[in-house]
Amino acid sequence: MLLTKSQWETPFRTRHDPFNRWRLAGINHIATTFLVRAAGTRPDDPDGYSFIVADPSILVSVLEGYGATKPRLLAIDWETMVPVSSLWSYLCGDHRSNFLAYADAHGRLRACEPHQPDPLEASSKVLVWAHADEDAA
Repeated sequence: MLLTKSQWETPFRTRHDPFNRWRLAGINHIATTFLVRAAGTRPDDPDGYSFIVADPSILVSVLEGYGATKPRLLAIDWETMVPVSSLWSYLCGDHRSNFLAYADAHGRLRACEPHQPDPLEASSKVLVWAHADEDAA
């Protein structure tokens, strides 16, 4: 989850700017925070947006908005940025809800939220997004 404080807001406002500008934002680690980087953008591209997604439940819909051009996805895992190769929905044991996990570049699955069951103990899993040409396992 992202957090801000009023003193972190920039004192400089552009006229008719609909956005609040922040000099600083914090991230708590209750759930994994993701950085979505548009594919094919250059550093000087004014439309080369990066999105910070602090709620894993909306991550899949954000990624689907890119269509066939797959963005780069990074998980902010405590003090490291982990390149994400795929996202998985999974069920475990007697839990009735689906959980979301991500796979790093080596294929290791990690739960998106700490209260989730271990994705390695999943009774079933479904690939919901992949960066490259990955097949469902």
